[in-house]
Amino acid sequence: MDTGIQKREQELTSLKSLRDVSLAMFDAHVPSKLHVDWSVETLKEKIEGLRESLRVDALDLQAKSRALRNLMLSKSGGVQQWVELREKELPDEQTLHEHEWFCEKARVLIDWFEPMECGPYIDQLNKEMVGFMDLASTFVGDLDLFDRRIQTFNTQLQKALSDTAKFERFRDLSVTVKSGVNQIEYLNVLRKMRDVSLSRHSSWRTHSIQERELPTVDDVMLVRQFKDILPADGRVQVNLSEHVRLECSLVENGQARRITNQEEFQAVSSNGNTALITAMFLMGFVQMIRGTDSGVRLTWVTDEVGRFDAGNLASFMRTLNDHQIDVISASPSVDPALARQFSRLSYFENTGAIATTRINAEEDFYVEN
Repeated sequence: MDTGIQKREQELTSLKSLRDVSLAMFDAHVPSKLHVDWSVETLKEKIEGLRESLRVDALDLQAKSRALRNLMLSKSGGVQQWVELREKELPDEQTLHEHEWFCEKARVLIDWFEPMECGPYIDQLNKEMVGFMDLASTFVGDLDLFDRRIQTFNTQLQKALSDTAKFERFRDLSVTVKSGVNQIEYLNVLRKMRDVSLSRHSSWRTHSIQERELPTVDDVMLVRQFKDILPADGRVQVNLSEHVRLECSLVENGQARRITNQEEFQAVSSNGNTALITAMFLMGFVQMIRGTDSGVRLTWVTDEVGRFDAGNLASFMRTLNDHQIDVISASPSVDPALARQFSRLSYFENTGAIATTRINAEEDFYVEN
């Protein structure tokens, strides 16, 4: 009898210890179901196991919450400001148990993902992204328009050149104007952004649904690449005049040549060949503006005729005259072989007077020198 009473007193002491120590933090908790068929020792083991499980879960929650919080605060902006403001509303840490404090901090982070909280931020994020995409689309559209205009210009130039007499010096001479905008390094990124912009505007999804969805990983990568393109002042500028390419191809002395840059152009500079090629282009341009049936006669001022040999100059003058273009030139001195290509020569005498000599040419050139 006494042994039984003593055992019950020990169990009662153990139960009070559990109530006042181990379970003190849960005194406000009322279980929905109560199971009383417990031995004291079994109950103690169960409580210790649950407390250990709670401790482990609380630490796991703390670690995951810390990782998420660090990510949300890693960049300045709306998310960072929202988290910092909400954390200021948390209760005093000293008034909560450890696991309760971890839960409160985690609940702040979880609340961010409620549509009412993150929705406006996602909406603004999408609007900014769409703005970047639309800006790139407009920029690419302007470059494509420039490209088409160059193609149209070249088509008109080729038609004019087909009606233009060629210099005897060259065979199969062609002059082509091309656009070089497709060689811009970052144009591929801008075209992808343009495609995204067109896709979003043509999508059957409603505008509101689109703005509730986070940008895709591909869209984010495009925006980051666009950011890398932007210079320090945030403005992408293209000097279109630097992207007009003049290409020539010809057969000179039986040798095929292709000219695509200044160095290759200078390689055929002997005897005034570059001047002849330039004149070929300009004659085509004049034909585009003036028209083939126009009666308007033009005068060209030509510098440094000394670069020409007599044969090239004769071909130059004859071809220009066929296209109703007269030539005026000035030179410190002139080779007689070149001078005879002009119908009239004027020169300054020592007294300052201007003397004029008319030359009987086989063809009637209305030219001054």
